[in-house]
Amino acid sequence: MISLRLEVGEVADSKLPKIKIINMKSLENDDLTVSLETHERIGVPVNPGDKVMLILVEKNASEKNEADGIYCGNATFYSVKEKNGKTIFLFSIGGLLLRIETDGSKGKEYSRLLKMSSEYFFCLQKTT
Repeated sequence: MISLRLEVGEVADSKLPKIKIINMKSLENDDLTVSLETHERIGVPVNPGDKVMLILVEKNASEKNEADGIYCGNATFYSVKEKNGKTIFLFSIGGLLLRIETDGSKGKEYSRLLKMSSEYFFCLQKTT
C-alpha cells in the first residue's frame, strides 16, 4: 500500500474538454508531485490549499479495498519512465490519468512496490 499526504496546488483545465487536472505536492517529500485527472461531472470537491491523502492499494492485496473518500476508483499501472532524474509512474483510470512523479530514492521504493499492468484501488480523502 502506498499512502501519500498531499496538498492541492491547483485545479486546472485540461486541453481536453470537461477534464480537470488536480495538481498536488507532497507534504512529506519536496520531490514528489501527483496529478489526477477527473471529469467535471464527477465534481471532486477540492480547492488549492486543501490537505488530502491518496491511498493506492493493489486490488488483490490483503488490505481492504474499501475507503471513504471524495474520489475513489480502480486504476491500472501501465507505465514507468525516467526523466531528468525523476521517476514518473502512470496509471489509467478508465482513460483518465493518475501521475506520480518523484526523485530517485522514492522512485526506487515505488518501483519495488508497484507491478506493471496490475490493477490498483485508489482513493483521495480530505484530511486536516
